[in-house]
Amino acid sequence: MAFRLNRLNDYVFKRIFGDPKNKDILLDFLNSIILTDERGPLTEIELEDREIDPEFLGDKAARLDILATASDGTKINIEVQLVNLGGHEKRALFYWARLYSGQLAAGEAYRTLGPVIVVNVVNFEFLPDSSRYHQAFLLLEHETGRPLTRDCEIHFLEVPKYRRVRRPPKTQLDFWLTYLSNVQGKVLEELAMVVPAIRKALTVEEIFAQDKRERYWYELREKGLRDLASIDAIAKENLEKGLAQGRQEGRQEGRQEGRQKGRQEGLQEGRQKGLQEGRHEKATEIALRLLNRGFSAAAAAEATGLSPEEIEALRPSLSGSSGPGVAEPGAHPHRAARRASSPRRTTRKA
Repeated sequence: MAFRLNRLNDYVFKRIFGDPKNKDILLDFLNSIILTDERGPLTEIELEDREIDPEFLGDKAARLDILATASDGTKINIEVQLVNLGGHEKRALFYWARLYSGQLAAGEAYRTLGPVIVVNVVNFEFLPDSSRYHQAFLLLEHETGRPLTRDCEIHFLEVPKYRRVRRPPKTQLDFWLTYLSNVQGKVLEELAMVVPAIRKALTVEEIFAQDKRERYWYELREKGLRDLASIDAIAKENLEKGLAQGRQEGRQEGRQEGRQKGRQEGLQEGRQKGLQEGRHEKATEIALRLLNRGFSAAAAAEATGLSPEEIEALRPSLSGSSGPGVAEPGAHPHRAARRASSPRRTTRKA
């Protein structure tokens, strides 16, 4: 069985694109990405020594990037990221700022600063717009879109978005993203026929795969990347569990708080309702007494605060409702009857 490389393994990527002997591969790849409307395509490039001690390839935090300088002084940084650890926009801007400011020695004028281009090849999706697998960012004026400077150019290539494209590759970048998608067989053969730089990249792959030492470092790097992916997966799982537990505890606390609040509101409402009912009952009792003593309904309503309709509704409950003689609540019936039947005495002044 043929040894199949993961072309997004940053160690392999660096061996294919970052070797000075393969500058033609790198130039073809970069010219399919960078904006060439003002500066034109790259024709010459010098790679800077960014070798890493192979012993650190198993370190999940090791950063294997490619740094090059074009003939016009433009700095270009290329990095492959396989695991979504977050903060990619800030990470890219940080590396751009470090490379940009690093050009200036003490006492040099700012006008000597050259452009910096950062290219991020990522094996995950994180930017909006699911159909745009290549997005380029510049420093632009908000309303007119006029660039402040062309010194800042940051690219993101989201390989999984390209894999969902259901059409043959059209552009040079499409060819390269098809290659980086780890295609094999007939598709790969067709790529090699169309793009000479990809054909040379496949030759580099074959030489790499036959070198046992290189394959050892490759496997070591794969392990480091798998460890990083595992840590990321565990972190996300723990985060999900933490969020679920937090939601559960929040619901329980919410229910407890709701029950407590409900009890408090219930007690308050009960006390309020009880007071209202008590006042109404007392007013009804007073109204009955007034009616029993012969006061009019209007007078009873005014004295108790009950409505005339409520007063009239009390009349059927009066004993002996056909006339006076109804005993007051708690009063002796015979005395009440005598008081009711006794004529009023009037005293005239002489």
